[in-house]
Amino acid sequence: CSPGEIGRLPWKTLGLPELIDGESEPLWYAIDGAFRWRWGNTIGTNAAINSDTRATLQVFAADTVASRTPVGSEAAAIVFAAGAALPGQVRGTLAERKEARNYLDRVGPPAVAGTLDNSHEGGPFVAGPVRDAAGGLIANDRVVIVTARDVMGAVAPRVEDVVARMLAAYRTANQPMYPPDGKFPNPARYNDLACTDVAACGDPSSCTDATAATHPLTFCPRDTITCRGRLPENIWTTLATHPPRWFKYNLWSQTIYYAVGNNAAENPAGCSPQLQITGRPPAAALFLLPGSPLGTVVRNWPSQSNVLSQYFEDAENRDGWTLGPPAADRYVLPGPGSNDRLRAL
Repeated sequence: CSPGEIGRLPWKTLGLPELIDGESEPLWYAIDGAFRWRWGNTIGTNAAINSDTRATLQVFAADTVASRTPVGSEAAAIVFAAGAALPGQVRGTLAERKEARNYLDRVGPPAVAGTLDNSHEGGPFVAGPVRDAAGGLIANDRVVIVTARDVMGAVAPRVEDVVARMLAAYRTANQPMYPPDGKFPNPARYNDLACTDVAACGDPSSCTDATAATHPLTFCPRDTITCRGRLPENIWTTLATHPPRWFKYNLWSQTIYYAVGNNAAENPAGCSPQLQITGRPPAAALFLLPGSPLGTVVRNWPSQSNVLSQYFEDAENRDGWTLGPPAADRYVLPGPGSNDRLRAL
């Protein structure tokens, strides 16, 4: 699947009724290559799709100048309603009806200096209606833009639920008789090379399960002298259930900031007894899920970023990997302008 590859919207795969435009034609669809569905039985051959993934598709407004997808808000997918055929578009035969150019429009000189082409893989694309200097209609495609932030905003609650449930299960499974509260695992070191992969499953040679089970559980290990780092990937081996395959496959653990106070740590490692969250009760542990990269931030090239300012917008949530207690153990709930999520445990 090339970046921006174009075809009909797969409504049946999406569990939708057949969707048609005003001309009774099925909708068209372009998808960013970074967000395409991963297929095949073996984990490890594709880049992961998670909150670090940047979209790249560009869409221009009907004036052909203003961007509908400014930096940090590029499209992960675009849905087109093609509208009535324009001059040069022929839709009579089956072969003609398979050609995107007979439905999706192109705007070139003199209307625009370059070329905006909704039928071309990768675009750049344009949202109609577009008219020439004489007022003639030259593009009538209507578009709906799905950004990376839209995608990850929908996925984040599910990721948060998976992490919270697995950490709760770990704490229950590691509950001593006295005191009654169980212990959370220590985080992984944020700069451990095993925790900064960008390809799904890290080292493909270690991905031994070809069907449905596990990401190699030796990757991104917990560290007994760390209390603020990344969510470790080797903590599920003692549990009856593991995170979903999609969670492991797409390296979600490596994107998640995780901290635990000394009182609840399996191996107390120099954090404050509890973690402070402004306006909230102290937490035994917490994790932060970053939203999609804003602006020009790139987190995963050539490897996972070790700089928290590239993950979180709030200054109080950016010093856990650089400062010590008590400053590093103080947090705030994500504020306006942030797309992050904080979960206290």
